[in-house]
Amino acid sequence: MIKDEKLKKCLTFIKIFWNYQKQEFIQKWKFTQQSL
Repeated sequence: MIKDEKLKKCLTFIKIFWNYQKQEFIQKWKFTQQSL
């Protein structure tokens, strides 16, 4: 039960963070791929 709650909170945070940072993340990812 506790694990499920923590997991839900984690997933919610990840979704919010991803939506907020998506564009920046994609740009950094592309830059990283080009650098390698």
